[in-house]
Amino acid sequence: METEYRINKRGIIIMTTFSLFYAMLEAGMDWDPKQGLLSPLNNCSSLYFYRFLYTALFLYPSYLASRKLFSLLTIWYFVYGSLAEDILYWIIMFKPPYSWSWFYKTGG
Repeated sequence: METEYRINKRGIIIMTTFSLFYAMLEAGMDWDPKQGLLSPLNNCSSLYFYRFLYTALFLYPSYLASRKLFSLLTIWYFVYGSLAEDILYWIIMFKPPYSWSWFYKTGG
């Protein structure tokens, strides 16, 4: 099953599987920049380091799924994998998306 944009079953399986494993890994780690794994870095550095790490980790399976280093298809798989990982993480944690994250501001 392939569309005109060449999004195929193989790519969806690769990204969904990677997203599931990453969601399980992330559920077991404390990424809070004030007390978690990134706490040795300052707050601003840890936010950028996590984003860099996340992007680097998700670009590799996106490349494998699209079979192209730089393309719109690679970006599409990256976005799909990121969204799938977030949704799977929320399901694993069994909490609303906004209740767990240190990233979202909770007040004032």
